Amino acid sequence: MQRPGCLPEDHRKDLECLADVYWWHIHRRKVVLWLVNRFLSAHQGHRYLDVGCGPGATTHLIAEELSRSGLLDLDSPGSVAGMDVDPELKEPCEKYGVAFELVDLDQEDSLGGGDGFSLFTLLDVLEHLKNPQALLSGLRSKLAPGALGIVTVPAFEQLYSSWDVGLGHHRRYTMSGLVSILQQGGYEVLYSSYLYGFAFFPAYLVRRLGKRQKQPPLQGLEFPRVPSWMNILMGWICAAERKYLRWGRLPLGTSVVAAVRKKG
Repeated sequence: MQRPGCLPEDHRKDLECLADVYWWHIHRRKVVLWLVNRFLSAHQGHRYLDVGCGPGATTHLIAEELSRSGLLDLDSPGSVAGMDVDPELKEPCEKYGVAFELVDLDQEDSLGGGDGFSLFTLLDVLEHLKNPQALLSGLRSKLAPGALGIVTVPAFEQLYSSWDVGLGHHRRYTMSGLVSILQQGGYEVLYSSYLYGFAFFPAYLVRRLGKRQKQPPLQGLEFPRVPSWMNILMGWICAAERKYLRWGRLPLGTSVVAAVRKKG
């Protein structure tokens, strides 16, 4: 039986096994790394916290890239940490070298403090929370002054579907809505854009068609499998989108990304 607040087991397994091979995950991770390299001060000794880290595979891949860029020292104890609500995530996280902390992300006073992380990620987490402001406020106590954060969320309520219901999403966001709650939480927004712009209209049409035909609930929550050629093609499209993001911002997409800095 699924525990309250925890991701379904099939989705957790997918997050781990697809993290370094599936086009959607690769694109998100590369956008995160681009923003970190753009806004994080270029010196070694940063400490990285992944909030809502899941099984730790994505955390590990990001940390490895940051180490290669000279921003993280993976041999330094406590340089990479993750927080999540599911105690079963401790073992896979520690397998990836991610120090795991069990927390209630909906409770501001459950996060503790004093860890001085200079970088954090919140990758598709806020939509799971009844009170995202509690997390954003409580998180500040764990961050160093001026800490950089990268946040992603699913976009547009019009795209809300049985997938969102199955994953326990309370909402989807517009870019302005995400910027607003981040600013209210005590963060300066350095950059924001939609992501997966090429997927917006296909996703919208699928949602509309599904509503008309009253499709049954999803039987599983694995990411849709695609042939290898299609995975490669989607990777090329995502690479083109990343090039565009270097000089422009997308007006639509199925996700939103923001880079923020802790005020004070």
